[in-house]
Amino acid sequence: MSYRVRVWDNFEYMDESAAYDEGTYATYAEALEAAKKVVRNSLEWQWQPGFTVDQLVTQYVMYGEDPGIICDGPSPEPRFSARDYANELYEEVCRSMALAHERGGPPK
Repeated sequence: MSYRVRVWDNFEYMDESAAYDEGTYATYAEALEAAKKVVRNSLEWQWQPGFTVDQLVTQYVMYGEDPGIICDGPSPEPRFSARDYANELYEEVCRSMALAHERGGPPK
């Protein structure tokens, strides 16, 4: 069984021509890690100096990348929700990006 991470663009929601495959993985755990990385990278890219959490939420919902995990067969694994995962990250990303901006470097 394999797991494909497919990424849609919230700005072009439902436009399959704007979607791309991030990769195919042998395990759900690998696909989950890749999908989470897409969300984090998208949030970090969307962030701008001075953004509040609410502004980052709005930016991501409108323009962020929305990965999904597609299994080539029946899977007992839970459905991954990029939106739910982003909800877990907003505050952390705002904090780490603001600190990195103050220090003049990338987030750690």
